Amino acid sequence: MIKNDLGTKAFFKSFRIVLRYLTENWIISKVSKAMSEDSFKLIRYEDLALDPEKAMKDVSDWLKIKKDWSFEDFREKENHGIAGNKMRFGLKGIVLDEKWKKSLNPFIKNVVTVLTYFSAKKYGYFRK
Repeated sequence: MIKNDLGTKAFFKSFRIVLRYLTENWIISKVSKAMSEDSFKLIRYEDLALDPEKAMKDVSDWLKIKKDWSFEDFREKENHGIAGNKMRFGLKGIVLDEKWKKSLNPFIKNVVTVLTYFSAKKYGYFRK
C-alpha cells in the first residue's frame, strides 16, 4: 500500500507558518505596547509590496524627513531584504505575489483563517 502524504506535509508546513506568524505578531504586539504610540509605525508587507513608493513616503512623512523614494534601480543598490524572501534573487522590483492563495487547499485555508483570525483582524487583513 502506498500513501500520498502531500496533504499532511502541506498541513504541517502551513501550521508551522501560522505558528511563526502568531509568534512574531505577539512579540511585535508586546514590544509596541511597551512603547508610546508615536514611536513606531506599523506597515503591512502587502501595502509595501503593492506600492513601495507610497509606503516609504508614508514612513518619510511620519519621520518628518524629505526623501524621494524611487525603486526603479532597486536591484542595483545595496538592500537589506528579508532573508527568507525569494524576491531577493530576482531582477524585478518589489511585487505582491498572492498566487499561493489560489492553490491553497480549502481545508488548510479554513484552518489558517481560524487560527489567525484575531491577529489578522487586528492588523487590517479583513479590509474591503
